[in-house]
Amino acid sequence: YIEYKENNDETPKIYITFNTGQPLSKHLKAADVASVDYSATDGYSVAQDKVTYHMLESSYAGFGAGSYVMQIKNGHFVVIDGGILDDVDYLFEYLETLAVDENGNQLKPIVEAWVFSHSHSDHMGPVLGIMKDVDTYKNRIYVEGFYYNEPNGDIVEAYGKGSEQLTKALKTCAAQVLKTTEGKSPQIYRIQTGQRYTFDDVTMDIMLSQELLSVADYEATLDTNNSYQQDSFNDTSTWCMFTIGEGDDAQKLFSAGDGSYSGKKYVCDMY
Repeated sequence: YIEYKENNDETPKIYITFNTGQPLSKHLKAADVASVDYSATDGYSVAQDKVTYHMLESSYAGFGAGSYVMQIKNGHFVVIDGGILDDVDYLFEYLETLAVDENGNQLKPIVEAWVFSHSHSDHMGPVLGIMKDVDTYKNRIYVEGFYYNEPNGDIVEAYGKGSEQLTKALKTCAAQVLKTTEGKSPQIYRIQTGQRYTFDDVTMDIMLSQELLSVADYEATLDTNNSYQQDSFNDTSTWCMFTIGEGDDAQKLFSAGDGSYSGKKYVCDMY
C-alpha cells in the first residue's frame, strides 16, 4: 500500500482484504486513505485478470490465527493454513461464495493447493473440523493436493507435543474424505527447500523448510540486540514465495507462517 501510494502507481494487482464487514479504510488512518480508490475491498469481486489474496478473520483471535485464500486466474484456489477447528465452516462458506461462473452460478470450489505452514492448531485446525463432521464437509470442495512438511520426530518430541494429532488427521482426511476433481484421494506433497510448484499462473517456491533446522536451533537464543528469546515450534513453519504472473507485471507474495528467529537467520543467510 505505502509503496504504490508513494509512487502514484495504479491500484496493485494483489489486494489484501479484511473480511470484517468494514471497508479497508477503517483499518488505516483516514489521512492515508482519503484519495485512494478501494474498489475491491469487499473481498468477493475483482477484475478477471487479477489475483486476489484474502485474509480471513478467525474466531480464535481476530486476525491472530492463520487463514488465507488466494483466488487464482482460472477461478480455482490456493489456501494457506485455515485457522482453528471452529473456522472450517467459515472457510468452506468463503470458498463457496467466491466459486461462481461468469453468469453468477454457484460452482463447487476447486482448491488446487492447500498449503499448511506448520502443525499448530490455529493454522491446521480445519482438518480436525472436517474429521469431526465428515458427512458435512466431504462433498463441499475439491482438493487437488495438500502441501505440508511433516516435522522431524526429534523436533516434535522436544517442542511439538500434540502436533502428531494434526498430522494424523491430515493424512486421514486426504486418504479417506476429500477428493480431487477426478474422484481420487489428494496427494500430500512434502514440500522442501528449493522445490517449485506451479498452479495456473502462480508459482510457489519453497524458501525454507524445517529439515535445515536442528533441535539446537529451537533452544532459547538471543538475537544480536539481546531483545528476542526464542524456544518455539513455530520455526517448523515452511517459508514460501508466491510469484503471480510473469515478467515486469509479476507480483510476489511472501508467506512465512509463524516462522521465528531461527528461520529468519537461515533465510537471511541463504538469500
